[in-house]
Amino acid sequence: MQNTPLIIGALSAQHYDDRRQACRDTWASNLPKEVDLVFLVGDPQAKSAYRVDDVLYCPCPDNYESLPQKTRWFCNWALASASFDFLFKCDDDTYVAIDRLLSVLPNRDYVGYDIGGYASGGAGYLLSRRAAQVVSTRMHQLTGAEDVLVQVALAAADIPFVADSRFHPWNNQCPRPENTLITSHYCNPLQMKQVHRRLVGGDSPKKELHRFSADHPHWRDEVILFDDGTFARAAGDEGDFEWKPEATLLLEWYHWSPERLDWNKEADAFQSPDKEFSLRSLTTSLE
Repeated sequence: MQNTPLIIGALSAQHYDDRRQACRDTWASNLPKEVDLVFLVGDPQAKSAYRVDDVLYCPCPDNYESLPQKTRWFCNWALASASFDFLFKCDDDTYVAIDRLLSVLPNRDYVGYDIGGYASGGAGYLLSRRAAQVVSTRMHQLTGAEDVLVQVALAAADIPFVADSRFHPWNNQCPRPENTLITSHYCNPLQMKQVHRRLVGGDSPKKELHRFSADHPHWRDEVILFDDGTFARAAGDEGDFEWKPEATLLLEWYHWSPERLDWNKEADAFQSPDKEFSLRSLTTSLE
């Protein structure tokens, strides 16, 4: 039986290849030997859980309603195949600061962000081997809120929930060099890469590359491009960009749909082809 102190199970689905790859490219790109990672995907034709590379296929439907089954099968599989101290259950759009997670492994059985008396599944929660055994044997529901049902099973076994706000269930705050957050949730692939870049790159300041005045149907502001490939509104919304001066500008917002603008020489501005959205340079040269 393999000795792995920490096994991470990230809930996923077969059609979320981009999310899994974003994890592999960022926080899971160089896992230490004491950490293992599997993405939890459903295979309703399977008779038991089986692993292919970093994907654990669970014998259940591959849909949101069946998340309790994926979580239980993760516990079943880990208990049968590895000698571990803790499981960490999160989602495939959760950013995990691995070094910080390893440094806070507790002497408690069930730890995560308190979202109403139970640990947020998106922020991720830690289960000791004892807690994993309880989930494996007592959580029999086929559908429902997986994180709530885990707490119900553990409470019935007199295993208390311990809250830790360093596991964060939203993407308005993310692990950065200046804070102690361990996770953030609802990170799309672009945001996950941006969070990782800031965290592993330290707090060295990025440089302003170009600045535009922006006139959008819903707001007016300045849009600033930075030399690390990111951009931001002065009001705070951020994203990644692809820019070909005097040709096209693609703004890939972290929280909104991408927007493409084309250069209009006569208007001396980048303009959206499908809405009244334009960017005019506030920097002397577009080169």
